[in-house]
Amino acid sequence: MRVWRVIARRAVGVGGLAAASGADRESLRDYLAHSIVTPEATAELQGYIADSFDRFLLTLSGVPPGGEGERLLELGANPYFLTLLLKRFRRYELELANFFGPGPAAGVQVLVNAKYGERHEFRYAHFNVECDPFPYADGTFAVVLCGEILEHLVADPVFMLSEIHRVLAPQGRLVLTTPNVHRAQNLLVLLRKRNLYDPYSGYGVYGRHNREYTLGEVVDVLTRTGYRIVSASTPDTHPSVGGPARRLLRRYDPAAVVSVEKIGPNAKGITHNMAGEDVSADHARIEALFAEAEGAGIPTVAVGDRGNEIGCGLLARAARRPWSGPACACPCGGSTLCAVPADTLVIATASNWGAYGIAAGLGLVLGRRGLLHSPGTEGRMLRATLAAGARDGVTKQARPTVDGIPAAAHRALVEFLHTVAGRAR
Repeated sequence: MRVWRVIARRAVGVGGLAAASGADRESLRDYLAHSIVTPEATAELQGYIADSFDRFLLTLSGVPPGGEGERLLELGANPYFLTLLLKRFRRYELELANFFGPGPAAGVQVLVNAKYGERHEFRYAHFNVECDPFPYADGTFAVVLCGEILEHLVADPVFMLSEIHRVLAPQGRLVLTTPNVHRAQNLLVLLRKRNLYDPYSGYGVYGRHNREYTLGEVVDVLTRTGYRIVSASTPDTHPSVGGPARRLLRRYDPAAVVSVEKIGPNAKGITHNMAGEDVSADHARIEALFAEAEGAGIPTVAVGDRGNEIGCGLLARAARRPWSGPACACPCGGSTLCAVPADTLVIATASNWGAYGIAAGLGLVLGRRGLLHSPGTEGRMLRATLAAGARDGVTKQARPTVDGIPAAAHRALVEFLHTVAGRAR
């Protein structure tokens, strides 16, 4: 299971997704996908929605309906997906809090959803929950929502939990969610002798998971800071892609999953060709193999050239500034940037060349020079594909070119790689 959900009281029962059951899930998902507070981070945030949508609904189900005069504090409200659901399905006066680093004590962010004709001004208090006293009086809130914050703290959760306890009303409720460190994915990663810790984040010290918890640890720290546990559960909010992909990995037990210029879906689930056209119906869902491989701790490698290929989701993660990628030409209104990441991504002028570089490197490491084909074989492959009816993906012409690059350049690159590998021996 991926997430601990703990509901605690200062001093009942929680239903299912009743608040959202009357709304179509896909309509809600689309509503959130068009509610982006930072448009320059659209691809990243839409990927976050795809990953966390079920958790949003589950968290919402732990929040009582609310009523006149009742106040709810949402910690870490940005990017406001849960805030929007609370406004839509609950009846509280909302107080929002964020922390973006040193800065003023308060701020406002404007979110415009053009498709649904909405404009929201989210005013928030700005403070560090780990060390700053909360700027609220004792007993102010009926509910405090602390979603996916605990794992980001770097020192000690006790101060934050004590401050939450202080600002809760005597029968107030804390709804807390945090990843489950005992999830199967982590165990598989360790069995494969890979590191389960997050890499350093470009968003600063709080940008990664610094410390994840077991259920017992969460219950213990809450109990010791004065809470009474009403409910603690470990639902799986990340349902597996499952099925054929998982069976293939079990059958072949690969050392790695590798794709070369295999296009994949953007953050909205739409797969585009290089012209930005929706070609989802024409392509196998190979991204399922990458999702299952990640969960099983199997390394993934991808090669791409235009950004719409599987693996290029790593570009958005690695960018120093939020980046959504080039706009598409289809009605989805998203980007052509594939949202599927890989552990290792090779970018080349033409994806073929990236694959040739990998072959040359493997041949050098393994002492098998024949892993990289010859320039003559390169020419024969191009002629054979033409004879089979292939056309250049850029020029659309039946000529011996790849992405508009003439055959002579491809043969020369293969010869160059052989020369470099030979000198490196």
